[in-house]
This record gives sequence, C-alpha cells and structure tokens, in this order.
Amino acid sequence: MIKAILLAAGRSKRLKSENKLIKLYKKKPLINYSLKVLHQSKVNEVIVVLGYQKNEVKKLITKNKKNTFIY
Repeated sequence: MIKAILLAAGRSKRLKSENKLIKLYKKKPLINYSLKVLHQSKVNEVIVVLGYQKNEVKKLITKNKKNTFIY
C-alpha cells in the first residue's frame, strides 16, 4: 500500500491574509490540483494534514475515498 502525506496546515503569511490553499485558480481551489495528481497516481491513501482554516479548506477539497484527514 502506498500512502502520501499532503501538508496543508500553513498560514500563507506571504500572501497577506489569503490562504493559498483556498485561493482559486481557473475556478478551482489550489489544493485540489495537488490532490488530483495524487488521486491519479498509484497512491492508495492521501493523508491531508489540516491546520489553519481547517474547516474552510476541508469544505473545498474534492471528495475522494482515498482522502484521510488529520487535524
């Protein structure tokens, strides 16, 4: 079994109060681009480590049975 850990707990200080994970690019949150690549790979489980604005980030993440969340 192959597992991946996606660290998504930072504060994005350099973007001056904007969370880069939920920032939209081509109408999709940036975090979903990373998740899409992981879901299409041979990874069986993606462990998403959430922290700052965890509820907002989790709401925007594309649902997938491979995702496991840690807070």
